[in-house]
Amino acid sequence: MNIAVELYMSEESERKVNEIFYAIERAGFPSYPLRLAARPHISLALYSDYDLEALEKKVKEFTSSHSSVKLKLSGIGTFPGDSAVVFLIPTVSEKLIDLHTEFHNEFDREGGHYSNHYQPEYWVPHCTVAFDVDRDEVFKIMDICRKFKFPIDITLDQIGAACFKPSENLFCYKFKD
Repeated sequence: MNIAVELYMSEESERKVNEIFYAIERAGFPSYPLRLAARPHISLALYSDYDLEALEKKVKEFTSSHSSVKLKLSGIGTFPGDSAVVFLIPTVSEKLIDLHTEFHNEFDREGGHYSNHYQPEYWVPHCTVAFDVDRDEVFKIMDICRKFKFPIDITLDQIGAACFKPSENLFCYKFKD
């Protein structure tokens, strides 16, 4: 089972990002996070095999010793390719980088990686708004996103896990604060 470990947003932050998802849908483009019932998030890691019970226990312990991260979503970006990804770009903080690195130091010993793109030396933090996008639709979706006022203040206050394709939330724990 492929498992994504994700930083989830506070309810208010999630509402702000969902407004962008809905605008993309209303314009006739697929906002796959909505279609997959995925919450707005920033992924920490993707694993191809990890004992779910052990992962949940470790995440619960990890969140009890860490606090929320406040960030700004400051722009719009894309990962290139024939089927591109459009995402919101967080202004990266030392706290976010430290949290990500510490997470991998504690968790990677027990799980096999599905994607090395989430390893500390390769990670590009992002909040996906659309993926599997045709190249000719990328700029149209980015234009929709540009209509929103940036930067967008968000709080990442939970870590959870989800199976993906299709998305299914498995568990979620709030940070200690």
